[in-house]
Amino acid sequence: MDTGPRFGDWPQFLDDSLNSHRDSSMKTNFCGLDTNEARIKYILESDFLQKAEWVKRYFDECENEKIRSTTHKTSLKAEYHRKDGNAKFQQKLYQQALKCYNEAVVHAPGEGSGEGEMALSLGNRSAALFHLQHFKIDTAMDVKKKERLLKEITCGLENIKSEATCNSRCHRCTHVRYCSEACRNESSDIYHHVECHYSDLLLSVGIAHLSMRVILTAGLKFLNGFNEKGTYERQYLATFALQDHSEDFHPNDLYQYSLTATLLLRCLQDCGCDVIDPVYIGGLLLRHICQLVCNAHAITKIEVGGDDVDGSSLVSTTRQVRIATAIYATTSLTNHSCQPNVILGFDKKVLVVRATEDIPPGGGVFVSYGPTSARMGWAERQQRLREQYFFTCLCKACKTGDRMEEFSSAVKCPHCSGPLDYKQPTSTCLKCHRVTDTTHQRELLAQADSEFVAGLQQLEKNNITGAVKSFHKCLDMREAVVSGQQRSLGEVWDVLARCYAMQGSYDESAKYLERSIASTETIYGGSSVELAHELQKLAEILFHCEGRVLDAVQTTDRAVELFTLNYGSGCEAVMELRQLKAHLVQGIVQP
Repeated sequence: MDTGPRFGDWPQFLDDSLNSHRDSSMKTNFCGLDTNEARIKYILESDFLQKAEWVKRYFDECENEKIRSTTHKTSLKAEYHRKDGNAKFQQKLYQQALKCYNEAVVHAPGEGSGEGEMALSLGNRSAALFHLQHFKIDTAMDVKKKERLLKEITCGLENIKSEATCNSRCHRCTHVRYCSEACRNESSDIYHHVECHYSDLLLSVGIAHLSMRVILTAGLKFLNGFNEKGTYERQYLATFALQDHSEDFHPNDLYQYSLTATLLLRCLQDCGCDVIDPVYIGGLLLRHICQLVCNAHAITKIEVGGDDVDGSSLVSTTRQVRIATAIYATTSLTNHSCQPNVILGFDKKVLVVRATEDIPPGGGVFVSYGPTSARMGWAERQQRLREQYFFTCLCKACKTGDRMEEFSSAVKCPHCSGPLDYKQPTSTCLKCHRVTDTTHQRELLAQADSEFVAGLQQLEKNNITGAVKSFHKCLDMREAVVSGQQRSLGEVWDVLARCYAMQGSYDESAKYLERSIASTETIYGGSSVELAHELQKLAEILFHCEGRVLDAVQTTDRAVELFTLNYGSGCEAVMELRQLKAHLVQGIVQP
């Protein structure tokens, strides 16, 4: 089976190269360079890339791949994924089957002997989509010789979600997916015609390879004609003008970034791109790598569920998942605060900035660069901000220091129930100032943690009764020790609510969700997205509780308000909640 060009571990190569020159004159010479172009010129003249045999071999094999016009797609892989999908389909697991069929389509060759496997994969995928009530036929009709391969094509309405469920593939590699054929063609015209040949290597390079995409998107022809007296077009200039902090990076980091920029330059050159001035283009690549470290935004989505035992629970779990990385030049100019007054959201690839509180005229607009006081301690926030963004944060949350965090992660003082720091063998109460041995509290918390893990294990085995028993033991111990509203209590209330919902005990589920909501609001704030998700859970549970329709409507309205604030009125959660409210109102007005 042809697996394509072999390549080594690029991060390991960077470390090895750095270690081999740690005590040499190279390090002194490189440290004396003060421009990105000078660094690239030094790397090129020293020919460091050629010292890794696999790098030369990799590019030679890539060239042979282009000459032979071969692909990394194989019928064997496509058949494997298709048969895996068939097994899921027979179990009526249509969503899982769809994922398998999508993989089969991606790996199936589109021409020659692999065409039959491609047609089978598309046909099976259409069956899964039919059962999911998603209909799309355009792709199947593009397959050559469809009259021979598909005796009958059943046409249906095109579902509005088809672009999300039917992955359009690259005709050559298996590493990328597209939402539509138009998106695929645009990508290929601008940058993927280069990236496709080196997809394995670029995955090893990581986020830095996006610097090459910036160059390709701007256009090499345009960049080659630029000089210090010229101008970039406005869109690219906004990115170019962002600080790269090259003077702040450690020399070791700059050396590795320079090697990576030189590797990406080699990709451009070997792919036939018109690189008139390699040092200049290499300098731009290095500049954008440094900018990515300080200015890249993670494009995220909220993923619901994933850990339910059988999917029957109304109280689902949510998590934020990174699906892409991009530079948004305007937003990169916004200052950081560990208690931000705006939140970033995404409408596909558009970054939306929304205020979470009233900002007076002339007031500052503050975004979080990642660390926030609700989710991370002061010391860790300061360390992360210094290491990645090169500044010491002096926002309101950081000026108060560790004092507030001592209250939010404390145990009860046995004398006055005030907060004690249980992480120390002995601790002084912040309320009555008595010194107390915290051994008992630490032992009890360890037992509570063990019971929580035991409950999760029972939940995985679908033993809901056993899980509830363990979670209640955990809750009793934590409530006896923990001071105030803490995450450790909230997570137990939340999982108990899920267990009771799975048992159909909706009143009990609502009781624990209401406790979890109070804790969430205290910890994350009244406008937080965490609170919005908890309110959504409660609204769905109250829908099933007798005599609590008005409570459900009020909870739904508040959840919609918070989701709209954080994600906009078009987000999926808002639409789901509005449908829920419509059912609730219908129940109220019926005689």
